[in-house]
This record gives sequence, C-alpha cells and structure tokens, in this order.
Amino acid sequence: FGLPVVHAYISQRVPASQLASTFGALGTTTSLSFLVGPTMGGFAADRWGIPAALWLAAGFFVVSMLLILAMRHDEERPRAHGAFQPFPWTEIRPLAPILLIHAGMQFVGLITTPFATPFLREVRGLSLSEIGFISSMQAVGGVTLTVLAGKLGDRVGIPIALAGAIIVYAAGISLIVFGPLALLPVISIFRARAPTNALGQAMIGSQAPAAIFGRAFATAGMIAALASAGGVFAGGFAYRANPGLPLLISGGLAVAIAAAVLWVQPGRRPA
Repeated sequence: FGLPVVHAYISQRVPASQLASTFGALGTTTSLSFLVGPTMGGFAADRWGIPAALWLAAGFFVVSMLLILAMRHDEERPRAHGAFQPFPWTEIRPLAPILLIHAGMQFVGLITTPFATPFLREVRGLSLSEIGFISSMQAVGGVTLTVLAGKLGDRVGIPIALAGAIIVYAAGISLIVFGPLALLPVISIFRARAPTNALGQAMIGSQAPAAIFGRAFATAGMIAALASAGGVFAGGFAYRANPGLPLLISGGLAVAIAAAVLWVQPGRRPA
C-alpha cells in the first residue's frame, strides 16, 4: 500500500523529461534487492534463526523510514490541500487508456509467472537447480535492462521505449517454449518484467495531473491487482489445457499491448 505514495513522491519531484530513467533506477535497485535480499535473509535465518531474519527486515524498514523523514525535513513546507475532496473520476478518466495498458501488462505477466517453473520442470525437463539459475538470470535481466529501458525512455519517449520493452519480454517468453535448452539462461534475461513495470509507472507519472498523483497511482495499483488475479486464473485454465499455452498467450497478448501503446502514444505533462 505504500508504493502509490512512493511513485507519487517521485513524480512530484522529478521533471517529466527524467521520469523514465528515474523509475528505471528504482526498478534496478528493486531487482538488485531481489538478488541480494533472499541470500542475506537465508544466511541470517541459518546462522541466528528465523526471528533474527525478521528483525533484520524490520530494521531495514526503520532505516528507510528515517531516510524518508530526513528528506521531508529538508523540503519546504508542503502546501495545504484543504478539506477532503471526493475521488476525482473526471480527472482520472483521461488516464484510462494508460491505466488499462499498465493493468494489461500485469495481466500478461501473471498469466505466465506462476506456471513458468512447472513448465520448465515438466516439459523442458530441467532440474530444480537449473531452474533456480534461470530465475537468477531473470533477475540479472531486471537489473541491467531496466537501466537501459529508462535511459531509452528519456531519449526517445516513454511510449516507444515501453513498446520495445514489451516486445523484448514477449520474445523472451516465447523462446522459453521454442528456444534451445542451452540458451535458456540467456533467454531468461529477456523475461524480466522490471523494465515494463518501470516504464509503465513513468508513463502514469508523465500524464497524471500533479494534484492527483497519489490517487492516480493508487487507481493504477488497484486495477493492476485485479488484472493480476485474473491473469493467474486464466493461466491456470490454460496450463490445464496445454502446459505451454500460458506462455504463448502471454507472448501474444504482450505484442497486442505493445501495439496499443504505440497507437495511444500519450504525450507528457509539462516538466
């Protein structure tokens, strides 16, 4: 529930011309944390017990909170917002195409995410250690490709960079089904969802009016959560019919969403 606040805070402080690279940097640090965090937590749990790992996580949350309070202390006093206003559906409505595109990407991702591992195990015959290595390579893709996607978004525009990132994701998903086994670790780099997530958030921040940043990102998160749940159910039914079907559906829908991004081609709010 804190992510809409974080995204709204970034969008308010960063010029529109730098949003893509900023969200790209945020996505990169998140992916890097997924590489380091589980190892650190597992080491702490093995050495000192599971409660120690939980206390360590709580400590990081406290440090994060203190850093945020320190940044807020250095800012000018925030402007008063007055009395609570009803949810501005009329102001959110122009963002509907962008919100639906963002939700569509979550739907596409969750069609395949829960079912990639059993597909690799049951159909492609990989061992658990091989699947673990492939998952680590996907995290590597999240670290490296998100930075590139963010810089490209600032250079050529967020919609074009987002469409390109979605196509790369679609290629990675499709090659999991059809690609040679020896290249699966490399192919998995392109399965990373972090670049599309970062650029999707940057696109919302570039379009939403500053006065409703928080509610715009909250609405995006709510719709994306519903779409993600629908994607899991759809993927489950597809996997029952054919184990490779969720991945193929995900890749095909990703191409359709990339076309929708290029067709909508939203501009950006003034920097």
